[in-house]
Amino acid sequence: MRPVSSGLKLALTLLLVGVGILCWGQQPIQAARLEALGTSVTVSGTVLNGQELGSIRYLQDATGGIAAFPGSGSAPGFAAQVQRGDSIVVTGVLVDYNGLLELSPVTSFTVISKGVLLPQPKAISFDWVDDTYESALVHFEGVTFLQPGFFAANKQYSLQDATGEQMPLFIRSGHPLVGKAIPTGALDLTAIVSDFNGFQLLVRDSADLKPAGDLYFTRLVRQTDLSNQTLTLSWATNIPATARLTIEDPAGSVFSDTVTQTALEHTFQLDGLAPATPYIIVVTAVKDALNVPGNKVVASTESEVPGTIDVYFNQPVDPAGGSGPAPLSTSGDEILDALVSLIQEAGSTVDVSIYNINEAAIVQALTVAHNKGVRVRLVAASSTSNSALEPPPPFPVIYGNDNALMHNKFVVVDAEVADKAAVFMGSMNFTTPMIFSHPNNMLLFRDQALARAYTLEFEEMWGASGAFPDESLARFGSDKRDNTPHLFRIGGSLVESYFSPSDNTNVEILHEIQAMEQDMAFALLTFTKDDLADAMVEKQLLGREVRGIIDNINDNGSEYNYLLAGGVNVVDHAPTTILHHKYAVLDASRVVTGSHNWSNAANQVNDENTVIVHDSKVAGQFLQEFEARWSELSTSTEEPRSPGTFQALVAVESPAGVWLRTSVSTDRQIAWQILDAMGRPVDRGSVVAASGDQWHALSLGSLPGGVYLVSLQDVLSGEVQTLRFIWPG
Repeated sequence: MRPVSSGLKLALTLLLVGVGILCWGQQPIQAARLEALGTSVTVSGTVLNGQELGSIRYLQDATGGIAAFPGSGSAPGFAAQVQRGDSIVVTGVLVDYNGLLELSPVTSFTVISKGVLLPQPKAISFDWVDDTYESALVHFEGVTFLQPGFFAANKQYSLQDATGEQMPLFIRSGHPLVGKAIPTGALDLTAIVSDFNGFQLLVRDSADLKPAGDLYFTRLVRQTDLSNQTLTLSWATNIPATARLTIEDPAGSVFSDTVTQTALEHTFQLDGLAPATPYIIVVTAVKDALNVPGNKVVASTESEVPGTIDVYFNQPVDPAGGSGPAPLSTSGDEILDALVSLIQEAGSTVDVSIYNINEAAIVQALTVAHNKGVRVRLVAASSTSNSALEPPPPFPVIYGNDNALMHNKFVVVDAEVADKAAVFMGSMNFTTPMIFSHPNNMLLFRDQALARAYTLEFEEMWGASGAFPDESLARFGSDKRDNTPHLFRIGGSLVESYFSPSDNTNVEILHEIQAMEQDMAFALLTFTKDDLADAMVEKQLLGREVRGIIDNINDNGSEYNYLLAGGVNVVDHAPTTILHHKYAVLDASRVVTGSHNWSNAANQVNDENTVIVHDSKVAGQFLQEFEARWSELSTSTEEPRSPGTFQALVAVESPAGVWLRTSVSTDRQIAWQILDAMGRPVDRGSVVAASGDQWHALSLGSLPGGVYLVSLQDVLSGEVQTLRFIWPG
């Protein structure tokens, strides 16, 4: 539920339909939606659904829609008595339930009449979906499900429209479509717009899913290959057809091509294109007088200068764990040096999109680059502390995604310089604990095509292509569009690139798991996606070897216990450091990695970046990392103690109080910082540790319950240790 952008509050209302009684205090739905949360309002409308969506009822009048849920304290009988096609008057309290504006409790209701004609669904496209249409009936033409199979209970399914925009559709338990086959062709869809931490569509029964017209696409248009002058696309239609292609280059020039062969399935190559260039392509299927446009595709040609891929970890690896050379980095110092060196090498531009930054050396390198004339731009998260950006640096910064997380972790350098363009991306936030203590990975791609794609994503958040941001045009989260290429060839290997939430990254991860033929190893901070876990259990049951490590096993909806029950060899990352990775290695031939946790939030509302690298050398290096972490967990029952000049323990006692124990050989000052599970600072201070063992009380006040870290630094030596504790709140 977001603020409504138009409409005025009305002082009075009328209308009790069919009774002719004036009802003082009743409001049109749009006016009621403008009232403050906690306000009791009375509205009337036509009910759009029945029990197929559970106890909730969506109702709509001429001005808009709203949901009513009979929660605790509601008048009895609401769900049983109120059905689709009823005209009702209802009074309830405005609440926000995971983004959906609801009336709950429903304090009173009256069914005025039954069998009323439902409102005509508004025909819109996916990119129109906003609060204007929340809880209202809408209609989409030519949409396609991205997942084959059968509908299951309590799952989201991804839909794509003809322009390439995507929306999730949710099927609850007890829904009449559970167990039915997911349609494979293009559909005309009628749905209710709902919200659960991001907009989702709800259908009521099979009548809401109607096959599209006489000609439609049975397989979406997709890029399948590339060279530095060609692009290859494939698609299929329900009946044999020819096609017309419209192609737009970055300068806005438009040209066309035609497919003269009549066929059900097409593979078509565009020739004579410029290297490392993204093109916007729309394929229109043609049959006699029928012209049906397919989904919009953004595709890039290969870079003219051969690219390279280098892998960096901030922890030691096991060289025997995977084939191929060692990664370029196995320590925090090396990974920080690589990042600073990349910024120092920049000759024209540096773009940074980072969730969290407190490492002053990185901001200092950006400042030096800015002062020597390099254009430096930085997108940061509005939802976390970025202490290295205070006081504000001399280069421009924009803070984004107030409703979720701007969770990206990438740097783009010299995107318009063919032999210098680079992308540095991965799982690592630019903070001291994340760089030096918590296991993370980063990849350095030296490739202009990928750098230009990442620049497109950056500038969508920046709101401009110039040196300064335009906040009025900046897009974050669900406002973003799928406007970047997804397929690249770098150093001879295919690389896929996806950004959340616009590109439905979860579907691409699911495809990789479903394609796995031998084995899979994964290391994840968070894992709460049911469909990914289902696919892994299915592969395990088919005799594939699936192993993994999860850090946050107690997250709400964690898949940890489900995977264990399904026979997957998964372990809890017990050490006090946070396993911050988000990677999977499949068949020792391809790697999924980036900033994207395997969660609904990462897929639907957060800004995230992900790559799928089809390269056995890169896969071998990630297996070296995995086996090192796996060995730590499987060979020791004790949490590792950090070596160095001081040792520390942390204890939480009841009533809640945090005690820090230091063990030092000589007196020294220890600076401490409390961080939440995402690495965000919440408190700080220092203690003087006397020689020997000593306990120190840390007062955390009203800090909410949860998992926290205490990062300790010896002020004299600079040595850092990080410990984890659970705070009861």
